[in-house]
Amino acid sequence: MKAKLVREHDVLNPDYNRDHHTLCVARGERYPISMTKKAPAGTIIDHPEAWRLVTLGAAVPEDDECRQRAGLTEKQMEKVIAAAERLSLGIGYDIPGQKKNGKKEPAPA
Repeated sequence: MKAKLVREHDVLNPDYNRDHHTLCVARGERYPISMTKKAPAGTIIDHPEAWRLVTLGAAVPEDDECRQRAGLTEKQMEKVIAAAERLSLGIGYDIPGQKKNGKKEPAPA
């Protein structure tokens, strides 16, 4: 199952080794390799769970298997990607009935 990243995203670092990390921590040493690394936009992720990146708006499906498992239409994918982009930029949006400063806002009439 394959998906293509639409923007830079943290992915599991293939050089990271959990066992070595645990040994370093037990010895009081710092493990020099990060668990994640940045993958640039356009990177193809080939993994059985790649469809999850599509539903998060971080990627688009690259094969039919991923497209089917994600279960989103083209329009839905566009909306999810746009929402993920807004979140990554720190831009929120108001939803009627959503709590604002701890107080529930009334829905428009």
